[in-house]
Amino acid sequence: MQALSETTTFSSGDWKVRVVLLLGGLILMTDALGGALRYYASRHNLEIALYLPKLLVVIAAFFPFAGFYSSNGYPFANKPVFWVYYILIFSIGIGILHSVAYGAIAFMGLQLMPFVLGLLITMPSGDTLTENIIRFVFLLWIITCVGIWVDYFIDFPWKGSLFEIYGSTIELSRSWSTFGVERPAGFTRISATAAFYAGILGLLLLVFSRSSLARVSIMLTTLASMAVTTTKSAVAATVVVLIFRILRRAPKIRLSLVAAAMTAAVVLPLSYPKGNQELPVDSDLSEQLFYSFNDRTAQTWPYFVAAIEHGILGEGAGAVGTSNKIAGGAMSRIHLNVADSFPLYLIGWFGFAGGIAIFLWLGYSAYGLAVSENTWKEAIGTAGLFIMMVGITIDVIETVPGCILLGIIVRGISGMDPIESSEAPVC
Repeated sequence: MQALSETTTFSSGDWKVRVVLLLGGLILMTDALGGALRYYASRHNLEIALYLPKLLVVIAAFFPFAGFYSSNGYPFANKPVFWVYYILIFSIGIGILHSVAYGAIAFMGLQLMPFVLGLLITMPSGDTLTENIIRFVFLLWIITCVGIWVDYFIDFPWKGSLFEIYGSTIELSRSWSTFGVERPAGFTRISATAAFYAGILGLLLLVFSRSSLARVSIMLTTLASMAVTTTKSAVAATVVVLIFRILRRAPKIRLSLVAAAMTAAVVLPLSYPKGNQELPVDSDLSEQLFYSFNDRTAQTWPYFVAAIEHGILGEGAGAVGTSNKIAGGAMSRIHLNVADSFPLYLIGWFGFAGGIAIFLWLGYSAYGLAVSENTWKEAIGTAGLFIMMVGITIDVIETVPGCILLGIIVRGISGMDPIESSEAPVC
């Protein structure tokens, strides 16, 4: 591997920086418009083309090993980032050891490409580049919110449509409702994804915005859009993050709030070892509010934990989540298909100690960035806290924006990018 010289410098127009950012924008846009794009691509047998951006990230993933540098002379990777690579490679070995199907391992590798891309995204330097990124965030937020509200009143043609890949039938955009209440997904493939985009992008804009009126408008629109999707965990997580920001002058309370949320995220899914355990409901309203949660406590969480056979090292790459569902083959265990809990997903992947440690470390890292005086790091950390809290009931690692953001968080706390070159202008 080529030595990483600390004296080599590149301009902010360095092509490698541009390639990484372009791939990030392309992946986010194709995912945010996933339902619509898959519908029209399937009509022309071009479904596989939608995976092209992730395949291109495979090439970018080798940038660190080529000794490439970003702008201002900072390498694309240092020891902490390389250790992430080593851990992922180790988990592949564990998966092979535990007879995980090669197709499932490859599929999970493709799923993790946005995370790898996040590891390569440098904190932007230069007003033009920074302003363009903020404009892109705003555009994607508008597209997400408009899509949700239009879908609320009008049924898009891709809703409920199906296509087949790898021998499995997949919905282009999920059409579903809870207690007769429609759950619009907008231009995305599922309502939770739409809420996820609205929350992450809205919180990023909240940090970037200087006007109080703009901040209030952004958050009211974000909360209303998420509420329409009926993704209650996203609404709750946003409210908690807003409280976190209000308590800016009470650092101990802020830390306690984050610690309590992270602890609850770990403890809750492990607190229901037996199936068919539900919270008591005494009205139609409480039944609607806790229906999804009770489904997790009665089935998803206890069955997932019971299906874990290797609690020390975990099941390995490809053994949990969508990769197991689509490409797991005869050796797959159906109850590992969905965790509906980010810490539980990590536990299945890396084992109890490893999964819990990684989750808590990510949460603490997001907190560290969120309290930074640097605008970019504060924005990334604030959005990071949101995905960690939503992770109580969602496998955030399987969402494209969550995956990219986790990669950026890991890079952000690795000491890769200088604070002085990552200050973002507010708008």
